[in-house]
Amino acid sequence: MVVKADKYLNKFVNSQTAGDVKVLVNGPNFEYRFESENALPMHCIASSTKLYTNTLIFKLIDDGQLKLNTVVADVLGSETMVGLTEPGNESLLTIEHLLTHTSGISDYFSDKLPGGQSLFDDIVGKSRAWTYQDILERTRALGVHGDLGRSAHYSDTNFQLLGRVFETINGNSYATALQDLIARPLALENTFVITGSEDLANVSRMLYGDRALSIDSAMASTGCDGGIVSTTDETMKFLKAYYDGSLFSPDFSDPAKQNWRKIFPPLKYGLGQMKLSLPSFMTGFRSVNPLYGHSGASGHVMFFDPISSTKYVATVNQTKDRTLVFKLLINLQIRLREK
Repeated sequence: MVVKADKYLNKFVNSQTAGDVKVLVNGPNFEYRFESENALPMHCIASSTKLYTNTLIFKLIDDGQLKLNTVVADVLGSETMVGLTEPGNESLLTIEHLLTHTSGISDYFSDKLPGGQSLFDDIVGKSRAWTYQDILERTRALGVHGDLGRSAHYSDTNFQLLGRVFETINGNSYATALQDLIARPLALENTFVITGSEDLANVSRMLYGDRALSIDSAMASTGCDGGIVSTTDETMKFLKAYYDGSLFSPDFSDPAKQNWRKIFPPLKYGLGQMKLSLPSFMTGFRSVNPLYGHSGASGHVMFFDPISSTKYVATVNQTKDRTLVFKLLINLQIRLREK
């Protein structure tokens, strides 16, 4: 199975427009790893950051400082919610709505302004930074996306609000809390939030097509929704802890206890995590188990297969083709199961 995986990944690297490709798979009694030639040790995990933000929120709930049904306005103030949700819903929108993307709040990062473009499209063309207040103003300018509690709409704004909820209750910055409550307890020495002062010389550059992006300022602005840098080994260590119950109550991450809603095919969303489940016609009619975890626009994935007790971490550092890392992940899963 290793030979087939190596053969596939070498062909993948040679035939795709990808940046540094790094893969780590941990299963019962086996480990598989792959890195393209001269790959740098660290990389941006983008929206996979949301699992770390979940962790901080779940810790507050475990400590009795927050509940899933806590009204967000009770923590951040009703004025913060004005214009983000329909009038009258400010006192109804809860932490659970944010975690499940059922808030109806627009996505400051990927949704497009009327007659304009998305913030993602903007930073592909030029380097820029933004603040939390900028995020709120842009989200209000986008208008309310949908009804509270109805369907799921993936929104980075939800996680910006969750990060601010955490900071308001805990009293520390998101970057400090990540180190104190996650990185140090798990001995993650190369996992941190980009704030703008870090040395990023050993961090893989993301590509947009065949063009290297210079978006350090933008990554420092995403923070709790997408600003973490890590390594494959440390991401794997965190992924194991996320699903084994050592960081917070296991009920929060248990895939069997999630209410899955469609976001963008073939992904569904539960309580802060994704489910990737493909119909057989998309896998060449080969069996592929459902995977649970998260992905990021940098071409990063971290997923858990509870059926085979296997965990996958991979990055292709490519932002233009969002499907590229999923193709790698599914093909890798198939080849590692073949004898």
